[in-house]
Amino acid sequence: MVGVVRGDSFVGLEVPTEPNPRQFIGESNPNYKEMVKTLKSEPQMFARKNSGGITIFASSCDSNGDGSYTLTFQNGDGIANGGHTFHALKFHGRNTVRLK
Repeated sequence: MVGVVRGDSFVGLEVPTEPNPRQFIGESNPNYKEMVKTLKSEPQMFARKNSGGITIFASSCDSNGDGSYTLTFQNGDGIANGGHTFHALKFHGRNTVRLK
C-alpha cells in the first residue's frame, strides 16, 4: 500500500525500526540536521527534499473507515527505510508537510 501522510501524524508516534539496517544516529548525521532545518524553516519543501519517504513493513494494515489506518507489527516489522525522516517528523512534524 502506498499512501500520503501529513507530517504531524508522526509526532510522538512509536514504530519499530528493526528492519532498517541503518539505525537512527540523530544529530551526528548531517542529513538529519538538514531535515529538521527544512521542517522548521520551509516545511513545504520537506517532501521534495526527502522524496524517498518512509518504507514500513507491517503484518497488517486495516482501514478504520475514517481515512486513518491501523498497522499491526510483528517481530521483524517496522521502518525498513526512512528512519531519520521518521524521527525528524516524530519530533518536528508539521501539518503542512505531506509525505509518501
